[in-house]
Amino acid sequence: MTQEEFMNLVLNKLTEMDKKIDVGFAEMDKKIDVGFAELRGEIKALDTKFTLEIKNLDLKFSAGLENLDQKFSAGLENLDQKFSAGLENLDQKFTGEIKNLETKIDGFNARLGFQEFVSRSLLVGVLVTVSAAGIKIAFSPNFPMT
Repeated sequence: MTQEEFMNLVLNKLTEMDKKIDVGFAEMDKKIDVGFAELRGEIKALDTKFTLEIKNLDLKFSAGLENLDQKFSAGLENLDQKFSAGLENLDQKFTGEIKNLETKIDGFNARLGFQEFVSRSLLVGVLVTVSAAGIKIAFSPNFPMT
């Protein structure tokens, strides 16, 4: 074998290897493309799944919040009714007590007014008596003076 034949043989082998490498790279590119396509599909499926899960959780959360809001509103309304009833009850008790105290005060005022009238009458009576005695003593000739 000559050197030229040997070079041709090596060149042929290198060409064949180059073709095999090109074919291998082409197959690898196809496999990579297929893999990326599959990966994109899986990512899209996961995205869809997560989106549905998030929507489902959002609906559950919204329903829970609505339920909690209804319970809270009902509780506030119940407390408001109890508070209003308690205030009304206290108002009635205080109104009754105030009327009772007004009646007692009116009675005390009447008694005080009567006692003032009696005291003034007695004072006027005492003054009239003392004045009459003073006049009698001063103007009576039969009154013995010692």
